[in-house]
Amino acid sequence: MATHGSRDSRDTPAGGEHGGSHAGRWQSWLWVVVMVAGFTIAGAGLTLGPSWTLVAGGTAAFVIAGIAALATGIMADVVLDAPRVTAEETHGPLSRRRATSADAADSAPEDGDGPTG
Repeated sequence: MATHGSRDSRDTPAGGEHGGSHAGRWQSWLWVVVMVAGFTIAGAGLTLGPSWTLVAGGTAAFVIAGIAALATGIMADVVLDAPRVTAEETHGPLSRRRATSADAADSAPEDGDGPTG
């Protein structure tokens, strides 16, 4: 529970002071739900007749929610992760040969280290 003067994690934009989250703020999800509902209503209006009243209402809901989403900072919920550094992935038929030849080169004795050394 948030105390007076502190910020609740649900109100913090992703990537903010809590280290980032892919969840987003509740306001952003509200606008997304309204936009999906408007799109669905407009699409249903096109297939049912077409019913231009439903198309216009759904389109208006979509556009208004989109503008409101941008005005309330929906794009601040985007998480920009640091670039990930991963080991080289090998997927081809030669990948086993490359890996084994590289391992063999690493384990080869150097001059003077062998049995004749």
